[in-house]
Amino acid sequence: MVKKSIIIPANPYIIYPHSRNNEPGDVEAHRSYLRNKGKVFWDVVPPGNVDTAWVHPDITTGYFYISMNQKVRYRFHIEKIGRLKEFGREFDDFVPPWRRSYWHEKRWGHDYGFLINEIEPLSRERELYEFTLDSTGKQVRRVQNYVIVVEQGFY
Repeated sequence: MVKKSIIIPANPYIIYPHSRNNEPGDVEAHRSYLRNKGKVFWDVVPPGNVDTAWVHPDITTGYFYISMNQKVRYRFHIEKIGRLKEFGREFDDFVPPWRRSYWHEKRWGHDYGFLINEIEPLSRERELYEFTLDSTGKQVRRVQNYVIVVEQGFY
């Protein structure tokens, strides 16, 4: 079986309305929070914003794609993935302040949550085309919410 990973876009260059700062998209802010708490929470919207179960339980690694620079800069390790409504209060201690404003809203209950216990910069930035889509075997050209890729073992 082919090992899979996820690429999630991050944008630390815009101000997010619910937090009034750039931290929800800032990987470095999340790394800092992780260093203090041991884990950090990140979330993404499911395809089509539809309430559907997470179907990739075997994924334990991922990459952050910095959208403005169009580079994959970080690798992360996932401890747990699922729909937010499946976790209840389990993530509460690991939700950074800049994500708390929407953490308890029911309408976000079907988003996918990631409990991350490690985020490290890659030894060199990667281009999207260096990754292969798990679904088609083609090179990755863009990332909106996230993409599932064949794990390349980049560190």
